[in-house]
Amino acid sequence: MAPEKNSLIVTAHPDDESLFFAGLILTAKEINYDLLCLTSGKTDGREGERTRELELAAEQLGIRKVIHGGLIDDPKLGLNQESAFNLFDKTLSSNYGKVYTHSILGEYGHSHHQDCSYFCHSFFEGKHGIPVMSVAFNIPADEHVLLQGLHFKKKAKVLTEIYKLETRRFYNLLPITSTESFSRIGFEEADVIYQFLKTNVLSGEEKINYHQGILPLLKARPLSDLVENFFAAYFSDESN
Repeated sequence: MAPEKNSLIVTAHPDDESLFFAGLILTAKEINYDLLCLTSGKTDGREGERTRELELAAEQLGIRKVIHGGLIDDPKLGLNQESAFNLFDKTLSSNYGKVYTHSILGEYGHSHHQDCSYFCHSFFEGKHGIPVMSVAFNIPADEHVLLQGLHFKKKAKVLTEIYKLETRRFYNLLPITSTESFSRIGFEEADVIYQFLKTNVLSGEEKINYHQGILPLLKARPLSDLVENFFAAYFSDESN
């Protein structure tokens, strides 16, 4: 199979593939999408259930193959880079033309999403020259997907029925979007942003392109503050 016909989506947890990439998968039937989910999402003690939910969602979306990474899912700990690279190394034989993953900002600031994005940029693009497209969160986009009619209904159904135990806790924080956008920020920019997020020290600002517009906001309020607030809301009341 030609590389341009195969793409890999790499996510941190079950449901991320549906939140951020469902439209990409549903609207591009000429592409074979495989999914590598780095963790089983067992923070809330539902590891087995969430694995089954992921398999059901993948079937509904038309994902060709699901790879369960098995990395430790603890929001207080970062994802393990060596373990992720070992998983990535096993995917190279599939000859992927593109890799899609989380925003380097971690969307709303999730540290595991940041780790996942950085690992992908470092391994696939930095080491192997495979284009990495990340979620265009508050930055200009290079690719846009518009979900209409049945495609949007299917995305919404997966998130509200298969993943209902998760999405009922954050539906007011993370919308079911009818558009999905992606950018190829490159490894150098990803590296600068990631190191800044982890250390609050900005080095190599001249390498920043896509994130220039929101850099003042990032400098003013670290995303670590935002994600702490998110998790406080996420786990405070499961009925929300």
